Amino acid sequence: MSVLSGEATPDRSVISGTVDETGPLGPATARGPSDVLGGAFRRVDSLLRRCMRIRQFCSDRDCIFRVALTPAAADIRLADGTEIKRCDTIGELHLWNENLPRIPAGGAGIAWGIAMRRRFERSLRRLAIHIEDDPQFAAIDGFRGSITFAGRLGRPEQVARLAEWYGFEVVLRPHSFLSRLREIVDSLFACCLIRAFNPAGLRRSWLSRQRHEIWMSKRVLIERHGHDRAGRRRGHE
Repeated sequence: MSVLSGEATPDRSVISGTVDETGPLGPATARGPSDVLGGAFRRVDSLLRRCMRIRQFCSDRDCIFRVALTPAAADIRLADGTEIKRCDTIGELHLWNENLPRIPAGGAGIAWGIAMRRRFERSLRRLAIHIEDDPQFAAIDGFRGSITFAGRLGRPEQVARLAEWYGFEVVLRPHSFLSRLREIVDSLFACCLIRAFNPAGLRRSWLSRQRHEIWMSKRVLIERHGHDRAGRRRGHE
């Protein structure tokens, strides 16, 4: 599961603007009782979430993240000096598919990108607030996830710019046969989830998209998204 993916993404071109998130841009939902294939994919997704202990950390319908506590696969040092050792517990971010803005039949555009950007930022605020109050996150120093893009936005410099805007950093890993095989499997499963929750997102081939690993330290998450400039807790608009 990836943190952020889609035809359009919340880069600086859509950082400001307005959009009505009702109607066609409402949350992704089940397609109806006749959607047997989509229903099967949703049941598999629910089973995997339970097995991986992926849980929601708030009840906000505009939150698009879930989180799992998992061991780090390798040592890593983040830009702010945070050091995470192999097997240290980290937070792994996953998309909350039911809460993603629904992609219109004509494909994702600027309006969808703005809606996604708003929910992405709100989700980071909710997470920052939650981890300060939940003792399970006391010993966790970082969060990881993955983002998947196609075309121009999949270029490393574009991905790094977008990640940095929110406080994430891209971590490059050496490619191996097993890592490439896992990327293919992940892409296939992503197609299944999009088919189940947001079918219009399958307008382009997901197997050709580039996957990037992103990280954010807990310190940066709280400093960037936990409080506003007036010192009030964010996320309680």
